[in-house]
Amino acid sequence: MKKRIKFTILDGIILLVIALAVFAVPWFLSSRTPDGEPVWVYFTFEARNLRSSFSGPEEGHIIYDSVRGHRLGEVAHFETLPATMFTQDLVNGHWTEELIPDQIDARITIRAAAFANEHRILIAYSNVEIRVGQQMYIRGRGYAAGGFTVALNIEPRD
Repeated sequence: MKKRIKFTILDGIILLVIALAVFAVPWFLSSRTPDGEPVWVYFTFEARNLRSSFSGPEEGHIIYDSVRGHRLGEVAHFETLPATMFTQDLVNGHWTEELIPDQIDARITIRAAAFANEHRILIAYSNVEIRVGQQMYIRGRGYAAGGFTVALNIEPRD
């Protein structure tokens, strides 16, 4: 006489959670370990079409990732530019660049200690990966903005 093993949905869920933990935890831990040489990374964050009353950060202020709260670095340079957009001239068939009234574009250059190798650049304090074209949401003292990383410079750290 064979004895039947009872297998319920609860048993299946427990086995699935254990299997996910066994495979997911090592993957998360290994993917964000800082490896490579220590460098200073200067990345330029650009926020477009902000109100003209946006005062922005001062040099030396700390910048944070507003989604996760990680420290990204300190402000090395801040500049504002008139906001522009491209519009199509239907009569002549070409594109023109036009100013947007009462709007500005802001560029914030952020300096951070990082670890760089041939595959990625990780900020040292928070293990956040930085890439050109990456969408970011940042915050600082009295402001928050969303935009993209538009430039990246790497210098050796002494």
